Amino acid sequence: MRIAQSLILVSILFTFSSLAFCETNGPQGSLKSDSSKNGKALAGPRINVAQQDLGGQISAIKKAIEEGVMFSELPQADLNKINTDLSFFSELASKTNADTSNASLASNDVLARQTRLNALLDRIQEDSRLICKREQLTGSHRMTRTCSTVAEINRVSEQSRSAWKGRNEAKLDAPRIVQ
Repeated sequence: MRIAQSLILVSILFTFSSLAFCETNGPQGSLKSDSSKNGKALAGPRINVAQQDLGGQISAIKKAIEEGVMFSELPQADLNKINTDLSFFSELASKTNADTSNASLASNDVLARQTRLNALLDRIQEDSRLICKREQLTGSHRMTRTCSTVAEINRVSEQSRSAWKGRNEAKLDAPRIVQ
């Protein structure tokens, strides 16, 4: 029983430690992606109302979502928020093109929506980032390369953590008194 606990604990610790020493690839393969944790914005289509081509920015975001590479980890709730904000910006772009005044672009609501949409896109792109690591298969000397997204790694870690916590709460390894 203790050996099984040790093996599970070692596998969990290995998962966390391997994240620190892993090779990171961007959505296009071997390109290194910028990390939002370093204070840099992630590369990819974003909304910037200060630039002229708002319609082109909207279509670039829609195209990136349809391709599914840059935003592969896109939950339905987040997709609904993105579509709502993109339709808002589409209406704003058509109004701005019609009256040629940029006063509507400087409102606090527009800037707040822009910030919220860009933060959501950054989070989704960060979750979609691939992390590849080389592992040795049990019983073999051959190394294999396995790649997972950050969101997949977080899901597996959370499942392992909850399974371990549930196991401890059930007190499966408590000493049993035999009568």
